[in-house]
Amino acid sequence: TTPTNYKQTKHLRQQHSLGKLTWRQQHNLSKQIFFTDVSGVGEAMQGAVMQRSSAFAGSSLRPSGLGRQCGVSRAPVVSVQAVQDLKGTVVSTANNKTAVVSVDRLAPHSKYFKRIRTTKRYTVHDEEGKGKLGDYVRLEGCRPLSKTKRFTLAEVIREAN
Repeated sequence: TTPTNYKQTKHLRQQHSLGKLTWRQQHNLSKQIFFTDVSGVGEAMQGAVMQRSSAFAGSSLRPSGLGRQCGVSRAPVVSVQAVQDLKGTVVSTANNKTAVVSVDRLAPHSKYFKRIRTTKRYTVHDEEGKGKLGDYVRLEGCRPLSKTKRFTLAEVIREAN
């Protein structure tokens, strides 16, 4: 059986550390994700267990056992997203109100952890045509403006020579 509250899960985790769980209990335990405190939501979600749903379901996390607990109402859905800021070089301004910006970043190699320089090209909305070829610019994330545009050109940091 799948544990439904925090105390049952804590007990199963202790049993797991001692090696006293069956394969099925270990499997059910590994499928669970627990809430930490999200400002204002922590009280409503106290002891709630989130189940991972399948890849084909609508959402990746689904509340489990919230309505069944006595005195606990459903918590409000909280969506927190950080605004993405990127900096890069304009490599194309061929289209109207659109620029292509090349962004370099250092990412660790998945196996060897050496930092490798990776380059990605972003299609950026440039309403006033501020970005010229070779300019170093700052991009700001926004809502999807087209199939490929997810950023707007916020400012030109350094102009090309």
